[in-house]
Amino acid sequence: MTKAKRFERALRVIAAIGFKNMNEDGGGWCIPAALTVRDFLRELGFQAEARSVALRITAMWPGRLPRQIFIGGRLEPTNASGKGWDAPGWNGHLIVTSRGLLIDSSFGQCRRPWWPEIPDVALVPLIHPGFRERVIDGDKAMPVIARKAFKDGEMEFETLWAATPANSGWKTAPAARPERWRPMVDEMLDLLRADPLNESRARRNEQP
Repeated sequence: MTKAKRFERALRVIAAIGFKNMNEDGGGWCIPAALTVRDFLRELGFQAEARSVALRITAMWPGRLPRQIFIGGRLEPTNASGKGWDAPGWNGHLIVTSRGLLIDSSFGQCRRPWWPEIPDVALVPLIHPGFRERVIDGDKAMPVIARKAFKDGEMEFETLWAATPANSGWKTAPAARPERWRPMVDEMLDLLRADPLNESRARRNEQP
């Protein structure tokens, strides 16, 4: 079997797994979900990296106020004591890149009534470095590494993932502890071995 086929099989498992049970106290959902995917792919022999990003989702309609989510835009958050971000948890978003693809295994946490049908896992091609636009947040200009946009009736929907390498606080967050994510890696490896094509669970995951 070719490496491309093996990677495709791995992606089907990633898309079929639910990561919502990782949303516990102590740092959020995206960190353990991303680290699970990173190590799952590494166990299968693929190069994979966890990367901090700012995530911006925008929906616009004619004659209506737009809806937007912007996570992780502040690269150097501080509180009154100068020791860090005031809000609970880490102010950022963690994804995985592998073989030219961005894998956002916690994308489903951004589902809202005004965009209810976004997938649990986003798989988006990386933009070539020579063609990356920049998104501005305050005085920060962040390169957009992946973009997904479409139109649904009157709604124009856009998602941007922008690199924020300086925002590395996820590495010491409680959610990054191996006990939060390593068991899921073993479960995914077992699932791949038991049902290599993973057709049934993948089809269920694709239902709206």
